[in-house]
Amino acid sequence: MSSPPVALEPFPTMSPFRHGARTDIDRHGAKRMVPMKVLCLGLSRTGTASLRQALKRLGYVDTYHGFETLTENPRDLEFWLEAENRRCGKTTGRKFTRADFDQVLGHCQAVSDIPCACFAEELIAAYPDAKIIYTTRDKEAWFKSMQNTLLAWSKHPSIKLIQLHGAIFGKPMRYVSDYLDVYFHGYFGGDFIANGRRVWDEHYDLVHSLAPPEKILDYQVKEGWGPLCEFLGDPVPNLEFPRVNDTDEFQRRLGKGANAGGNLVKWIQEHPGRILAGLGFGAALAGGVLSRVTELGFDPRSFSLGAFTK
Repeated sequence: MSSPPVALEPFPTMSPFRHGARTDIDRHGAKRMVPMKVLCLGLSRTGTASLRQALKRLGYVDTYHGFETLTENPRDLEFWLEAENRRCGKTTGRKFTRADFDQVLGHCQAVSDIPCACFAEELIAAYPDAKIIYTTRDKEAWFKSMQNTLLAWSKHPSIKLIQLHGAIFGKPMRYVSDYLDVYFHGYFGGDFIANGRRVWDEHYDLVHSLAPPEKILDYQVKEGWGPLCEFLGDPVPNLEFPRVNDTDEFQRRLGKGANAGGNLVKWIQEHPGRILAGLGFGAALAGGVLSRVTELGFDPRSFSLGAFTK
C-alpha cells in the first residue's frame, strides 16, 4: 500500500539551457528515507512517464524517471555515468550495490524509465521485496517512437550546445551527451537501428528471468488503473489515468529547446568578440576554454540555423 495521493507538478519542459532545474542536490552519502516498493523496468517509450505520474497519483513518492536526471536534478548524471562505467569495466572499482543506489534513489518508493531500466539486474538484487512492473507495447510502434524522439534528440545539434554550456559554466548538464551515449551506444550496441528490436526482446527475457511470474506485471498504460491497482493492492482512484509525453508532446518540447539553441548560435555568430571577451580573462583562460570546445567537437561557424528549425 502506498502513501496518500499527492498533487502533481506540471510535466517538465525540455530546454537545453534551463536554469530552473528544480534541485541541484549532491546525493553522495545520502541514505534511504522511504522503502523501495516498485521497480518499473520497461524500456523508454513504453509509457514510462505516464506510469510515473500514475504512481505518484497513487502516493508512490517519489517515482524516479529519466527526466529527473535531465530536468529535475541533473547532478544525478554523474552517478549514473559512474555506475555504467564501472559495470562495463571502463573505470576501476566494484560494481554498485544497494548502498550506492540508495544514495541516488533513497527518496524514492518507485523507479521508471532509463537509466534504472538499464540496471534491472542490479536493482532487482538490491530491492528483492519490490514489485516489478514491465511496461510494454507493440514492438514496431515502440521502434518508430524511439526513432522519432530519443534517437532524434541524441543526434540533435542542441546536444552539443548543452554540453558546451555545462562544460564552460561547470554545470552537471555537461554530462548529457555522455548520458545519451551510454544508452544508445552502450545498451543498444552503438546502433539502435540495427540492434533495437533484438535488444527489445533481450531486455524482456532478462527481466523475466530475474523474478517469478507472480511478482511481475506485464502492463500497457492503455489498460489504465484496473490491472495496475490490482497488482499493487491499491484502490482505484476516481481520477482519469494520466497520459503524457507521447511523440507529439516530446517533439513540441524538443522544438522549444531547439529554438533556444538556435538563438544562442545566432548570438555567437553575431557577437564573436563578446564571446572572446567574456571568456577571456587572459590568454590562458581563453586557451583552456577553446581547448575544451575543440575537445567537444563544437565549432559555432559550422552550425546552420536551419538545423534547429527542421
